[in-house]
Amino acid sequence: MPEPRLTPYVDAIVREARDALCALAGIPPESVTAFALERAEPSGFVARVTLALPDGALTLEVFDGAVPRQAWFRTARLGWGYHAPAGDDPFSRPGAAAWLKAFRERVTARDRPAVRAPELAAALDAVGRYLPLAPGRDEDFRLLMRGPDGDVGALWLGVRCDQDCDLCWQDRRGTDPPAALFATWVDELVAAGPRSIILSGGEPTLRDDLPDLVRRAKAGGAHVVLETHAMGLADDALRGALRAAGLDEVVASLHSADAGVSDAMTRAPGGHARTLAGIEACLRDGLAVGLHCVVDARNAGGLADLAALALGRLRGVRRVAFSVPTRYFDGGRYRAAMAPMDLVRPGLTAALRALRAAGVEARALGMSGFPLCVTEDPAPQRDVTDAERGERVYGAACEGCAARSRCVGVPSVYREVFGDRGLAPRA
Repeated sequence: MPEPRLTPYVDAIVREARDALCALAGIPPESVTAFALERAEPSGFVARVTLALPDGALTLEVFDGAVPRQAWFRTARLGWGYHAPAGDDPFSRPGAAAWLKAFRERVTARDRPAVRAPELAAALDAVGRYLPLAPGRDEDFRLLMRGPDGDVGALWLGVRCDQDCDLCWQDRRGTDPPAALFATWVDELVAAGPRSIILSGGEPTLRDDLPDLVRRAKAGGAHVVLETHAMGLADDALRGALRAAGLDEVVASLHSADAGVSDAMTRAPGGHARTLAGIEACLRDGLAVGLHCVVDARNAGGLADLAALALGRLRGVRRVAFSVPTRYFDGGRYRAAMAPMDLVRPGLTAALRALRAAGVEARALGMSGFPLCVTEDPAPQRDVTDAERGERVYGAACEGCAARSRCVGVPSVYREVFGDRGLAPRA
């Protein structure tokens, strides 16, 4: 799949911050081999710049002076540190020692109580533009990927949402790219020729420009899918505007048949009832509707009930997908809520059987799905690519699995919490 030309946004802001910090420290950008910038709690930032010196690599750390971290030295506004990736003492290397001495003199002269050098102001300004997006990257807003039915363009339309799902990977404190940039990204993704364009969020139905984005994607010949919690789709005017713009399909996030469990997961009291109302309205209008259920310890025991809901009150739903949480914004909550695979397997198997017996497409594999050993599904006919596997890993139990190369494995945090629990190699 050719890489499309997608206008950078977050990546461009990160590069500006890197170059501005390099200018403050007197580092030639071409010598930088790695750069990381992150938000530090309760406020502030930490940046790490790794550079290649003639006698070895060196990593500099710079952080907001209010951040409680050990520093090599502090200037008026910032704290500074260093380490060598090789683990040695840079001051034992004559070249690195001389460079560090000159570097300290340089940044101290530019950041004194009575001096605010232009390089310092420019660096703080550039870092400040990125922090509301941290730890974001462009791929958190737009991506061209290979799906089970062909190439798919995906747009995550910002982070604003009127639910607060604790299983979400997005930080609600973040800011969104300019609205016009989403229209540009739609056009660029369509030009790449994917079969489908997915518009997701945050919550896309909160955006006034959603019908226009649907219209742009449809005009390019794509099958247009809206991923949503569906609460807003009970509104006749919004639903009508989206249908008129050419919307082909709705995928509604529904994590449980039990309102209490669902509302606890979405942290939106009454949200379950509103989601069901939106789904039912779409079904009445004849829209193609799918459901997406993210599985953790709270809803794993009720997956068969969710299937029964899809086949009963929500009859007409065309597909149901079950997935593993890719990551939570809150890593501690992720570890606490994660479900072991042996807990998931009985309910997931029952749900898949019931849905398929009724002719409803049911999926549990793929980039955000379950390892093969948790389902009865046959192994895919091709090996999983590195891009599809992403940051997932295999357990020791996977070593003897005949289908390992065609399985995505489990999130790395799963192995940290459960080890090999629930993983069983296929013969």
